[in-house]
Formats: sequence, C-alpha cells, structure tokens
Amino acid sequence: MKKQVTKCLLVYRGMQGKFRDPFTDFVPIGLFNILKALLDRGLEANLVNLSKYTQKEVEKFIKDSDCHIVFISSFYGNHIISFEMAKLFKKYHKNTYTVIGGPISILGKEILERFHFIDFVIKGEGEEASSLLIDALNEHKDLSKVFNLVYRKFSRIIENPVKLIKNIDKYFFLPSQIIQYCNKVDEENFSIIITSRGCPFDCNFCSSPVIWQRKIRFHSLNLLIEYLKDLRECFGTLYFSIRDDNFLLSKDRVRNFTKSLMVEKLYYLWNTQGSASFIDNELAESLSDAGCDQVQMGIESASLNQLKFFNKNLNLTGAKEAIKILRNNLIRPFGYFICGMKESPEDITNTLNFIKTSGLMDAVVAPLAIYPGTSLSKNYQIDIFFKNREIIYYDLNSFRKYKNLFLETFEEIYQKGFSLKELNNNKKYSFKNNIVKYFAYRREEQKSLDFLKEIVYKEPKNPWGYYLLGKHFYKKNSTLAINYLTKADEILNGKNEVIKKLIKKFSL
Repeated sequence: MKKQVTKCLLVYRGMQGKFRDPFTDFVPIGLFNILKALLDRGLEANLVNLSKYTQKEVEKFIKDSDCHIVFISSFYGNHIISFEMAKLFKKYHKNTYTVIGGPISILGKEILERFHFIDFVIKGEGEEASSLLIDALNEHKDLSKVFNLVYRKFSRIIENPVKLIKNIDKYFFLPSQIIQYCNKVDEENFSIIITSRGCPFDCNFCSSPVIWQRKIRFHSLNLLIEYLKDLRECFGTLYFSIRDDNFLLSKDRVRNFTKSLMVEKLYYLWNTQGSASFIDNELAESLSDAGCDQVQMGIESASLNQLKFFNKNLNLTGAKEAIKILRNNLIRPFGYFICGMKESPEDITNTLNFIKTSGLMDAVVAPLAIYPGTSLSKNYQIDIFFKNREIIYYDLNSFRKYKNLFLETFEEIYQKGFSLKELNNNKKYSFKNNIVKYFAYRREEQKSLDFLKEIVYKEPKNPWGYYLLGKHFYKKNSTLAINYLTKADEILNGKNEVIKKLIKKFSL
C-alpha cells in the first residue's frame, strides 16, 4: 500500500539569466493561495522561495527535502528551471509526486509528453485542484474527477476540463496565516496584492485571455481591508502595490475601496495598474484622496498600425486626457511600452513623440515576447517553447535598435515632475498630496517641511509625516531625526524594519 500523501512542499525559483530582475524573484501570489488551501485541509505544507539560491544550494535543498508531493510554480521564462527542479526531486526522491502549475501549464499536455519526471500539470487555478489531487491519490480514486489536471493514464495523456473557481474569496489568505509556513520570502512580497482575476480585453500578446477566459472575478472589499490591516500589523508596511490585470474595471468598486481605506485611516501610499479608458476626474480624485500616488497604464505604442497589430483598443487622445487628469490629481502617470515588432521609423517616432508630449512621468519599454497560448503564439511551433531556455522574442534586433531612443526619452520625462500650476491648483489636503509637494519643493526647505508638519498636525497617527521628517534631518540634526523616526516606529508597533534600521544607524 502506498504511503499517504500528507507532506506538501511548494517551491518557486525565478529567472536566473540576463533578463532576471527583482520582481521575478517574488513568489507568485497564486502559490500563497494554494498553500493556504492545503493548510486549511489539515495537510503539512511549506513554501520555499529558491530564487536567491545558487544551483548547488538548490540541489542540496532538494536532496535534503522530505515531502510526498511538490508543487512547482512556473511561468514562461523560468520554465526550464522549474523542469530541472522537478527532475532533481525525482532523482533524490523517486516516490515524490512532482506537479507543475502556473502560466506555463497552458502547455500541460506538451510538458508531460516531453518530461517523464513530471507526474502532473495543473492548468489554471490550483487551489481546489491541488487538494482534489491529493484526495484522489490517498483514496486511490479516478483522476478524471480532478478538474484542471493533466496526467498520464497508461500510454495516454489525459487533459481534464478546466474550471474557474466561482468564489475566489474561499482561498483568500492573510500574511499572518501563512508567514510561519513560508521560507526565504521577502516581506515586500506580501505588499503585492491581487484583488481580482481576469481581464475583458483580448490583446494578442497577453496570456490573460486564455488563462482567465476573459471572465472577471473580484475579491470582496472587506477581505482586502482586512489584508491591509494584517499587513501593517505583521510588518509595519507603508506601501503596497495592486497587480490586477486591470484594477480600474469597476469604478464603483474602486470608489468603495478608496472610501474604505480612508475610513479605516490606514495611511498607506500605493500604486495600481489599469486601462487609461476608465480614468475620469471623479475616479482619479478618489484614488488620490486614498493615497494612490501612481497609476500604471499599458499604452504599448502610439502607432495606430502597432495598436491594430496588438489587437489593442486604445484611444490615444483619450489616453492623453487620462494622463492629464492623473497629473491634475497629483498622481504620477506611468506607461508600459512594447518595442521589437519590426517597427518602421515612423512607428517609433510617433511613440516617442507621444511619450514626450503626453505628460507621462515614468515609463518602461520591453521587447515583444511570445508567450505560449497567446494569439500571437499561434504561428510558432510548440517545440520552440521548450528549446529556448528563457523567452522567445518577436524581433529582438529591432528592440535593440530602438531601445536607447526609448531610454533617452524616458530620461527626459523623469526630470520634469509636476508643474507649479499643477501643484498650486491642487489645494485639497491629503497626506499623499502633501508628500508630493514636500518632494517638489525640496529646494525651499521651510516650505517643503511645512507640508510634512501639516500631516503631523492634522493626522498625528499617520506615520508618514514623522518618517519623512526623520529622513529629512538625517545629516542635519540626528537628535531630531531619531525623535521623529521613533514616533513613526511607535505608530507602526516597531514592525517596520527600514525605520528600525535607520534609528539604529542614527543612534550609533
């Protein structure tokens, strides 16, 4: 009789090549959700982030591991790394079940055809499927009942139907509920929040339409507020980032969320991303009042030809108006752009001119990547996604040709900041606006300090005023700096590691 599956290990290792960045070291939120689901079932489950391990350390960790089943989270870019980890688990623990999940699961059947050391692939959402899989293994049930599962049956590979979870709140987690089961996970990882799943748009370079089927499901707002309270209690966090595909989809939901943030007096600064087409003054004002200091928009290109190529329905005039509205509310507008699709010089000129004249204050450019399952990938043979260790790009040469022009243009907009007119016209008090004005008027020290002191006076339980005053006096008056930082530390119950380190540094 086979041993019961009770010990579960969840692992992640981000990209290790030349395209590695700090964000790819963060554990995907979905893996935390699965951890919570397994813990709720009474299983022994632990999660480890191996992103900062050397290859030798990874192999030693796997060799020393003790688990019955391992869930490996993978996207396209760290996919070969994930497959190699599965191979090592089988090498050292032949009876351990290996499961691949994450966005790469779109290629579930193809993965099992090529890699005998991978036992299962879970396509799409894994919270319910992972638990059902363990139940089926323990009770020797037919695997055909485990939706989202790809598995072998004799010489055949079976793909079970993919089902979306109706109530995603069921698998919502709080940091305090899972911290003790997480290893090598940075605190900052928990400040990245997903409040919904799915996007209604059908951009041909994006894998969201195939993963989420263009259906939208939201977490309830009371759980999000509970999460933010718990995040503050656990880490003394001051800043969070909402990474939904499109947070701005529902204006009513955004307004209710921002209102709740203000009522609860959580005093967070935060950023989010969403389509420019949803931005109006009322929405921007509610974001601003609640501490949102940046909105990131997928503009991609200002060439009509390229937008058509992307199947992206974007009104460039409307995007410029959205940027203006954000600036008027002292929210930094940020643009995502894509290059590397055999553009003409005219296409590039149109996009660079848009960046220069639109009012964007920050931006990034990325090469056009070909992700499995996207509409853009249909002209590519499946084998190419397994032969390439990292990512396939549409035309990396054209990206390299124009990359520096983008970077030079970004450098221009970085320097501009908000205009005096924008700063002076926005007379409405909010701690976020005061922080923006503090940095804008740094050359006029007393004037800039008055904005921070106003926060302290009007909101004595807001840590931001004390924190920034402490940093301001770092080299000028260490006693004053320590006093302000100590006050911020007290408000945050001594949990903010950055502030604690500053106090220790100033005290030496």
